[in-house]
Amino acid sequence: MQWTTLPRSRLSDQISGYQCNQHDHRKPHMVLLHGVGMQADYWSNLTTTLENTFSITAVDLPGHGQSALIKSDSPNLHDYTDVIAPCIANKPAIIVGHSMGALIALDMAVRYKRQVTGIAVLNGVYRRDEKAQRAIQTRAEELLSTPIPDPQPTLARWFGSAPQGVDAEAEAHCRQWLLNAQVKGYADAYRVFAASDAPPDNELLSIQCPAVFMTGSDEPNSTPQMSRAMSELARNSSCVIADGARHMMSMTHADLVCDTLLHFFGGTKPGKAETGEVRLQNSNESKP
Repeated sequence: MQWTTLPRSRLSDQISGYQCNQHDHRKPHMVLLHGVGMQADYWSNLTTTLENTFSITAVDLPGHGQSALIKSDSPNLHDYTDVIAPCIANKPAIIVGHSMGALIALDMAVRYKRQVTGIAVLNGVYRRDEKAQRAIQTRAEELLSTPIPDPQPTLARWFGSAPQGVDAEAEAHCRQWLLNAQVKGYADAYRVFAASDAPPDNELLSIQCPAVFMTGSDEPNSTPQMSRAMSELARNSSCVIADGARHMMSMTHADLVCDTLLHFFGGTKPGKAETGEVRLQNSNESKP
């Protein structure tokens, strides 16, 4: 599996990113949003496949990659969403978000309904329990005194204690991105992520566009239970669980993630999702 540096262009005065097939109006527009500490290159192992079906925009979140910092001393989730929203102003899109990007995708589906034609919520959080909330708040507070933390504890949560094969390759790339992250951009985003949650249940109920909620069976933080709970609330949605996957499944289980996106959003009309739960192994299998 290979990850490459994607060629960037300016998407707005604050946002940089990678674009492909932007003038091919036959293809549905898909916007890819990474998580805290990552950058648009996080998606580079998927874009070669997805570009055959979609018009792709892979965004550097504010304060990440080549994007500018949020213009606020105390940013919140809406600030991130509003900076990214111009990317879909003239071309509505399917929003694919991972981790913090998943929270942004949900916020966009609630607040920019006309511009969002579908959402894929990958490793999204929903109502963290008290223990998980306390742990992530502690990590966010530690960034005030240690702005460039040792990435090892984070990588261990994402990949386990002794990753091998593709997992080890993915871990090496994530380590480099974390070490090279913009210090303030990383800290701002982590504090926002720690303080944020999925939209209130009444807003999840209001989401009309096709939605897929996907996570890994071995994901300890964005758990299968969280994805199932959100899927039960969103009206036109499905839940997908990738067997054996953890937090960085878009990297370690790229084929399964691509298969999911193509299954639910591919073709001439994006978003032909059937409600229910699918469990993925080496191929799509409907869960009885």
